[in-house]
Amino acid sequence: MVKIPKIKGLYPVDELNLFLVLNNLKPSTLISLDPIYIDNPRVKNDFKNGRDIISGFDDFYLAFDDVQDFRKALVKEGLFFNKKDDSFLSRKNIENYFVKCQLENYFVASNKENLNVLVESFKSGNDYDIGKALGYPEEACAHYSNQPKASTGSHFFNELTIGVNSGVYIPSWIGYISHTPSRMDVLKADYSKECEFQGKLFEQFTRKYNPVLAMKVDGKFNRLLEAHKK
Repeated sequence: MVKIPKIKGLYPVDELNLFLVLNNLKPSTLISLDPIYIDNPRVKNDFKNGRDIISGFDDFYLAFDDVQDFRKALVKEGLFFNKKDDSFLSRKNIENYFVKCQLENYFVASNKENLNVLVESFKSGNDYDIGKALGYPEEACAHYSNQPKASTGSHFFNELTIGVNSGVYIPSWIGYISHTPSRMDVLKADYSKECEFQGKLFEQFTRKYNPVLAMKVDGKFNRLLEAHKK
């Protein structure tokens, strides 16, 4: 039976990865809890009332209850989790208000063994091991671990820019993977086969069993493409 996670307020990519882990299409994932995306009416009220700085524990809008609800939901779904140590403060411009908020990052896995593998991979800092623990294709892990991180991400976004402004078709499955394809040439429609296989698998599964989530992922990907138009 396909399981639909009942956790509100996540980024579309986090909601997607949680859905895939819950249904054993991925071994584990890393999820960021962001107070701005938690469905919290207090935040909306403060925006309306002109409070622009959220600070201090009482105003900490990734509230204790929000975190507890998230943890309880993971337990209810039968998932395993561990808080990542590098949660951090950030400032965001939301609806013209600057908001200080704290992000909390969580390792989430389908079983305890996968969770331990993910935690240990991050401790080691080995990019290849991290990619494998997150369920990325072999060739993507090998490629990323042998390339400067900046150049890998830069190539991906350059290809999106080229594709969008050349009017060529950019496949929607790219929006369903969380890694950078090891080979990507949009003008030649040449993509890493392993990455393409995984992206199409995730896309087809999500469209069939969780169409509401698919709409969110598609919307996020389309906005990314629009942002690269010149």
